[in-house]
Amino acid sequence: DSARVVYVIASSDHKSTALVKAFEAGLLRGRSSTEFQIQRVYRAREVQQSWVTSLFTTLWATLQAVPTVLSARPEVLLCNGPGTCVPVVLVTVLCNALGITACSIIFSESLAAVTSLSLTGRLLWPLADVFCVQWPRLMRPGAVYTGFLPADLPMPELSSHTEKHSPLPGASGEGGSAG
Repeated sequence: DSARVVYVIASSDHKSTALVKAFEAGLLRGRSSTEFQIQRVYRAREVQQSWVTSLFTTLWATLQAVPTVLSARPEVLLCNGPGTCVPVVLVTVLCNALGITACSIIFSESLAAVTSLSLTGRLLWPLADVFCVQWPRLMRPGAVYTGFLPADLPMPELSSHTEKHSPLPGASGEGGSAG
């Protein structure tokens, strides 16, 4: 089997392309081929960017995400991190609502979010079908505690659209469906 994977990377992120290529090369050792693409979009908000200007860059990034989501037509959107995933999630939610896609959204909160959810986490909490946290202190009803997520963690099989905030198979700790 061949799976198509699209990595969406911020245009200002110069390290992730090499990391993706190395990761994909590692996956190919002894496994079936994976077709992958790297698409770049504008980052919604850079570190230390003012809140006023971030409104405009977020709008621009969201507009740039439209063709990315429409061409990929994702079944599963696995996302983390700040400046790139919010616009992609917003466009995916809109496409789901319009019946263009039937995509499950899985958000993994940053390992750096130790004491409280990141701004991205707070924005995406109501939009994600599965919301993962890596620190027990961030647990809330409906979240999935995964502990530290290493890069080689195998992803579980998902139906075409999961129940909102359903726990991942094999995830440790508390978790459950939001009610």
